[in-house]
Amino acid sequence: MLEASGIPPATLESWGGKQLLGEAPWDIVPLVTRGEADAVLFEAVMTPYWRDMCAAKKMNFLPFEDAALREVESKFAWRPAEVAADRFPGLSGPFQALDFSDFLLLCRDDFPDDIAYVIAALLCETPELLESQYRHIPPKDSPVTYPLQPRKIAATSIPLAAGAERYYRQHNYL
Repeated sequence: MLEASGIPPATLESWGGKQLLGEAPWDIVPLVTRGEADAVLFEAVMTPYWRDMCAAKKMNFLPFEDAALREVESKFAWRPAEVAADRFPGLSGPFQALDFSDFLLLCRDDFPDDIAYVIAALLCETPELLESQYRHIPPKDSPVTYPLQPRKIAATSIPLAAGAERYYRQHNYL
């Protein structure tokens, strides 16, 4: 997102900045609340560390530019999303961000096709098994959007495993 917004790592570094890539949010949030980091770019707005960080320190939320969101959607199939004005204290209105809802299942290239097929079938034919684990969380705070929809499950930003693709095609989800 930073590169799509015209801020490649070299530009950030020329400003005296540094990216902490791969660091977990719970490691970065204390740096922000102590004033040792100036910005944070993470997903999972429903998690306690976002709420705790906003309670500990006044935060300004910057929307991504429409062009940057379109570029990331085009390159990686990551959709834009609107963060509601009531999500965090101090927001003056909603803002545009990336939609990190739901999840991807990843496997190696040599993953058995028959197992990928069965996993795809289980996700599409027994969605209540996964949904039931998130129903105690209000929909706006859930990391999984429910009800799960097979067409949405099949629409990924990465290539599908051959067995999963075969299942989705056989059932007209692609």
